[in-house]
Amino acid sequence: VDYCDASTDPDKAIQYGRRYADYSSLVRELYKESMGAHIKCENCGAREPLDAEFNRCGNCQIIPYCSRACQKMHWKKAHKQSCQKGNEEAYKLFLDKLTRRLDRFAHVYGPMVSIALSMRFSIEHLNDKRVTPRTHVMMVHMSELTDKDAAKPRLLIDKIDPKPMSELPEGHRKNLQDGLLFYQDSSKVMAYFLVFQTAGGPFLRPIMSSYQDNPFEYSIKRMKKMSSAKRDMFSVVVVSWIQAINDMAKGKRPDLFEAAKGN
Repeated sequence: VDYCDASTDPDKAIQYGRRYADYSSLVRELYKESMGAHIKCENCGAREPLDAEFNRCGNCQIIPYCSRACQKMHWKKAHKQSCQKGNEEAYKLFLDKLTRRLDRFAHVYGPMVSIALSMRFSIEHLNDKRVTPRTHVMMVHMSELTDKDAAKPRLLIDKIDPKPMSELPEGHRKNLQDGLLFYQDSSKVMAYFLVFQTAGGPFLRPIMSSYQDNPFEYSIKRMKKMSSAKRDMFSVVVVSWIQAINDMAKGKRPDLFEAAKGN
């Protein structure tokens, strides 16, 4: 599947992503955790599945249960004596759940997002040679999706924009650098942050996808051969591409969503 075909056709992009996307061992391990490796019913020990989320105690919002029956049983057996409301613990739980949701989003839509980002990077670089994947990182701003037909993890892309690495908080910059150490050739890695606004400020989740070829250089070479009019069209393509991802997230394209989920 040709990259340019993939950049304009969601079906071909999924094929492209299946062929070339290879998530880092770090992200894969985190995603294994997101599938329930560390979330278990407090009563019976059942693991939380990928396509569902356990309910929590309605009072403390911390203890997970696979069913109402398990919650009632554990309440009488132990939790009634220890249950208490705790804002700090509840917020920590919220961030843990948000991390798992962002990882799920990256797992399903990652290859498609990477294609859109490589196009956006190329456009920015052609306008300003100082903008490269080594000096800047793409920030993918997310928001909650409340549509009843939305597919889990029910997240939506609001906008994407490049941010200079130098402007990142030191902790996030180090996380990005540490993540790149998992790859033999970091030039073939598309790294970006999923950004979600919380009560405590923006929450940043680093995501990385590696490819057999450098996606940025490949995109630049193709764009340089295009006429200026055709090159300008890619700005519209990026917007349309993000809209296609959002339509899948909203449940408007179940066919594409099922294909992408099988990636």
